[in-house]
Amino acid sequence: MVEPALRVFGDEKKFRAELRKRLRTADDLRARLDAARDELQQRPPHDPTLKGLATRLHSAPFTGGRTAVAESVEKWRSGNNAVMTRYLGSAGDQVSLDYVPSWHRDEERDPRRRADRCQGRIEEGVEVIERVLSRLPQAATPTTAPPEARFTEVRQSGLLDPAAFDS
Repeated sequence: MVEPALRVFGDEKKFRAELRKRLRTADDLRARLDAARDELQQRPPHDPTLKGLATRLHSAPFTGGRTAVAESVEKWRSGNNAVMTRYLGSAGDQVSLDYVPSWHRDEERDPRRRADRCQGRIEEGVEVIERVLSRLPQAATPTTAPPEARFTEVRQSGLLDPAAFDS
C-alpha cells in the first residue's frame, strides 16, 4: 500500500536537508556506539552483583564521560520529533518517535543490553526518517524548453542577426 504524500509547512528544501542531516547524525551515533562497544570488549564481563558506583563506572560509555551514547540517542530522537512537528504540523504526530523516559533497571546494570537498545532506537529513527522522505511530494525538476522555443521571441524581435542563432 502506498502511503499518501505528506504536506510540508514551510520550505520543503530545508525540510529535506534537515532530514538528511539527521540521517548523517545517525551515522555518527552508530560510530560512537561502535566505539563504546569496543571499549566494553576491553572490560571484563559485567558482574550482576555490582551496585552503586561500580555499576555506574562499568556503564560509563553509555551514561557519561566523553561518549554519553544513550543520552545522545534520546536527544537525537527528540530532535527528530521537533523537526517533524515543525514542518509537518499535526501529521508529525503520525511519524513521531515515542519517548522512553528512563532505562529499564536491568539495562542500568548491563551496558551491553543498553548498547543493543541504543542500536535499536537508532535504527527505528532512521527507518522513520526514510519513510517520511519517501512520502514527501516529489521535488519539481525544472525543465528547459528546446533551444528553438527559447529564442523564438528574440528571433522575431529582429534585434540580433539570424546567423548568430545558427552557430
